[in-house]
This record gives sequence, structure tokens and C-alpha cells, in this order.
Amino acid sequence: MASKSADQAETQSQLLAGILAIAADVIIAVDESQQITIFNNRAEEIFGYQRAEIIGQPVERLMPERFRSRHASHVQTFGDGPVAARQMGERQEIYGVRKSGEEFPAEASISRLVLGGKRTYTIVLRDVSTRKAAEKALRNSEERLRLSVAAGHIGMFEHDHRSGQIFWSPLFREILGVAESAPASIATYMSISHPDDHDLVLKNVARAQDSAGSGIYDLEHRVVMSDGSLRWVTINAQTYFSQDGRPVRTVGALRNITERRLYLEELEARVAERTKELREEIQQREVAQAALVQSQRMEALGQLTGGIAHDSNNLLTVILGNLELIEDELHGHPAMKYLKEAEEAAHMGARLNQRLLMFARRRKLESKAINLNDHVLTLSELLRRTIGEGVDLTTNLAHDLWPARVDPSEIENAILNLAINARDAMPDGGSLRVETQNCVISNESARHGNGPAAGDYVRLSVSDSGSGMPPAVLARCFEPFFTTKDQGKGTGLGLSMLYGFAKQSNGHVAISSELGRGTTVDVFLPREAGRRSSRDAVHDDGGVIPGRGETILVVEDNGQVRALTVARLRRLGYQVTEAENGPRALAVLEAAGLPNLVFSDVVMPGGMSGFDVARAVWQRHPRQKILLTSGFAEKLAPADDPLFADSTILRKPYSLADLARAIAEVLDAPAKP
Repeated sequence: MASKSADQAETQSQLLAGILAIAADVIIAVDESQQITIFNNRAEEIFGYQRAEIIGQPVERLMPERFRSRHASHVQTFGDGPVAARQMGERQEIYGVRKSGEEFPAEASISRLVLGGKRTYTIVLRDVSTRKAAEKALRNSEERLRLSVAAGHIGMFEHDHRSGQIFWSPLFREILGVAESAPASIATYMSISHPDDHDLVLKNVARAQDSAGSGIYDLEHRVVMSDGSLRWVTINAQTYFSQDGRPVRTVGALRNITERRLYLEELEARVAERTKELREEIQQREVAQAALVQSQRMEALGQLTGGIAHDSNNLLTVILGNLELIEDELHGHPAMKYLKEAEEAAHMGARLNQRLLMFARRRKLESKAINLNDHVLTLSELLRRTIGEGVDLTTNLAHDLWPARVDPSEIENAILNLAINARDAMPDGGSLRVETQNCVISNESARHGNGPAAGDYVRLSVSDSGSGMPPAVLARCFEPFFTTKDQGKGTGLGLSMLYGFAKQSNGHVAISSELGRGTTVDVFLPREAGRRSSRDAVHDDGGVIPGRGETILVVEDNGQVRALTVARLRRLGYQVTEAENGPRALAVLEAAGLPNLVFSDVVMPGGMSGFDVARAVWQRHPRQKILLTSGFAEKLAPADDPLFADSTILRKPYSLADLARAIAEVLDAPAKP
């Protein structure tokens, strides 16, 4: 019998050990002296102690120090209390402390047992750290949601589809302007919705309650307030469905977005306005860029053609000069006719160079105040003969036309060239109209257009009813040698010469053309304010003026031109010394003394131009007479440089008579004071 009892006790002991090992909660047993006697596996995990190091230790080691006095009081009360109090105690919240010193919240139940006349306390404890953290996070989240709803002025609503009940929060009613007494219903909501938005609202609600969709809808629409004003609101809602696909509950939020909507509308208006301004700015920049590209292109072409013309003028100077010298030796010789043909060809080349220099703006214009009407009238008869009977010529000349400052011969060439171009564009006849008009270009017009600078102009317009030009041809019409005429019928220099002439005159030229509708060329010439217009001066060609033995220093870098010039001057009766560049000329002057005249080329290599030579000479000898010559004559001298205010340039190629006359004029003129 005793053996059976022992077996039962052993079985119970093993059962108890198994329960203690697998228990999910902490189980601790404490004797009367509050020493730990049982410490299960879960207790080791929670507190961090091994069973061997905590058995026999006071239970106070498992609780924060601040709770130990309270614990002693509870033990006294619990141990000496009535029987009911000695039964399984109610679950209570306490704090434990791990071996690491970390405190944690816990729920504990304490019971008292009497075994063998001794009291034993059993503690069943559960770590609730995770639950407490989750509860705290939930409280924080709810508080944040509450604050967000309040701060965001968000109205909440809920619709229970099974009962049909609808809940609107006070803020929901406030946003919509719905009284507290008004029922929360779809009918009430639709009554304040803008009539034009009814279909939009109903379609979104129906779509949200369709189980085939997501159940989500976001909607912006208008509501009509009691005072008749409109308010924009946005609704964000979610519908939840049962397993059989029926809507169960819809919850959502409503916000007043009137200010945002008005701001967006204003912003959109500003963006549209700014976009319009940007388009205009882009168009202006494109026009300016096109003008810049055209200007750079024409400038590059001008530099090229000007350089070619300069070199060509030197060659023509040599050719014409030597032909003249040969002519003096062949009086009455049968070969004279060939010589004359060669001279004429050389003169044609010189005229071609003048056109190139005009395009390149490298030839100095002899501008004066003129009455443009007089020149148009003078040319009218010539124009009629030139364009033929098939073209009807009309003129419309302003009676109060301002005087224009321009080179008279060049404007007449321009009119004649434009008339010839118009005639060629009207092979079957048509009309040609020449007009003059005063024109004022404002700062605003100059800033927004690819036209002349701001100021007063006299405008010459030449219009025809011819075939017109396509855009590709119009874009290249000012390029030298560009022509659409058949070979032998045009050089392509007419418009390029006009372009160079207008720009060099501080004016502008514009062309508008349309295929089948004709072409109009507008030439803007600067107004000559405060001066009376004059007729062209008559040039006295005269004969060759011989020298009287004066000494002349010739400064020329081109050896052939220099040799020819020396020979010509000696034939005219002058004594000549020579220098190949500016520094050499100054050295000759220092060594040989002052001549009667220094005759110098303008464009020379080595960094010292004819102007530099003149300045250097005048600094030492202010009364020295100097004559300059050039086949290029670019930016001859600063306009405000008093040293060159009255200077003239002898253009290359020049004849012997031109050379003699120019030298005689300088020698006979009074010296500088």
C-alpha cells in the first residue's frame, strides 16, 4: 500500500514538473520567508535568471525596489486575512525587474497554500509589455487621428447599409451648412448638392456600392449654401462588403476645399497668362535669334567678300595702272583696241568690287541730305524705259517728305536694281509701285520686331505684282551671288548690295513676299533732321594734273602696287621715296626729312595701319600733309576722332587722273593749323 502511494506521488511530481516546464505563464512558488522555491522555464525566459541562481533567493529580487515595502504589507495582509482572501487572488497589474535591471509591466495572480503546516505562495505572472505597447500605440494613433481630423477640419460620416442609419459628425454638418435638426440622409445631401453635379454624385455612390469594384470613391463637387453661395467639397469614402457581396458599411470624410479650388483656378489662370507671355517671349527670342543668326551670317559673308574685294582692288590697281602706262607708249598702234577692251574689263571688275564692298559695308559712303522724291521723279522716265511697256509704273510720293541722309548715287542704283528685279519677276507684265513715306519707329516696335532701330526714317517702298518668292529663297535673298535667274541674267549682287548700303547708311531693308502675290521691298533711310535737302553735286572729271617737283613718300605693303604708284607719280613729275610698311615709313621720315606729302595705304600688315602712320606723323609734325588710300576702307576711323574729320580716302583701283587730282587737292589745301 505504501509502495502504491509512493508511485502516485512520483507520478504527480512528474506531472507537476511537466506542467511547470510547458506552462506559457511564469510560475513561481515562495515559502513563508519569501524565498523562491519554484521557478519554471517561462520564468527563466522572462526574468533572465537561471533556476540554479535564483532558487532560495528572496522574491523581492524580481520586483523594483520602489515596490518592495508595499509587497511586504500585502504579504502580511494576504497571509493573515480571512479564508476568502486566501483563495486564488484576483489578477492585478504589477511591475517586474529582469536580471538586466529592465523593468516591465505584468499581470499576476497570487494564491496561498498550506502544505505540511507551512504557508506557500504561488504566483502566476504574464509579461504584458507587448500588449501595453500596442495599447499605447493605439491610443497615440487615435489621438493623432482626432487631432488630424480637428486640425484638418474634416467631417466624418458613416452609413450602415443593413439598418439604413446614417451618421454625420457635427463638423460634417457645419461644412455643408446643414442644421442639427435636419435628418442625415442621402436625400438631404442631394438637396444641397449643386444641380449640375447630381449625376456625378449619384454615379460615384453607385460605383462605390458595386461589389465588382474597389468600393473606394474620391469625389469633388459643389454644394449650394443657404445664402446661395457655392462651396467646393471633396469626399473620400470606402464601402465594405459581406461575403455574399452586399454593401455593409460605408465610412468616409468630407473636407471644404473652396479656398484651395479658388487658389488653383487663380493659379491656372496665372499659369495660362504666364504661358502666353512665355510663348510671346519665346517668339520674340526666336525672332531675335533669327535676326542674330542672319546678322552673323551676313557679317561673315561681308568679311569674306570685303577681304576678296580688297585683294582684288590691289590687283586691279596694278592692272589698270600698267595698262595706262602702256597706253601712253602705244599711241595710234593697232593693238590699242585690245588695250581698251582690257581696260574696260578691268573697270567692270572695279565696279563689281564696289558692289561687293557695298554689301560688306567696307566702302565709305558719301552721304548728304537729299529729297528722295526728287530722285524718284528723276529716275521715273529711265525706269519706264527699263521695265518696258508691259509693266504699269505708278508712284505715290509723300508731299511733306523729310530729307534723308544717304549717298545719292547708291539710292538711285538701289531703285534701279529693285525695278529690274520686279520686271524679271513679271515676264507677262504687271504693276510696279514706288512710294515714299515718313516713318517713325517706336521703342516698342523696335524691341518686338526684326526691323530698324527706333527713330525717324524716310521709307522707300517698291512693290510688284510678280511671281513672289518661296520662304527658302526669301531667307537667302540677301546673300551675294545667290540668284534664281538663269545664267547670264543676274549676278545675285543687287539685293546684297542694297542690304549693305542700307546698313552702312544706318538704315534697314525689309522684304515681304508671297508666291503668286508679288514682293514688296521697304528701304528705311535715316531722317536728316535740321538740314535742307540738296541736289547732287556735279563731278568735274577734268584732265590729269601734273606735279611741280614736290616730294612724296609712298607707304604701301603690296610690292606691285607700290612699284606702279612710284612709276605713276614720277610720270606726273613728283620726286618719290618709298616704304613697305608703317615702321619703315617713320624711319625714312626721321632719316630723310619731311616730304611734301605722305601717300599711305590704309590696310597694312604688322599691326600699323595707315591711320596709325598718320597719327604718329602728326604727333611729331602736326602740319604734315597726308593722303590715304584703300581698297577696303573698313571702319575708316572713329567718328569722333578730330584728326580724320576732314580726311578723304582715295579708293582703289584709281586712274592716273584720279591720283593726280587727289594729290593736287591735298597739296593745294591749307595745312592743318
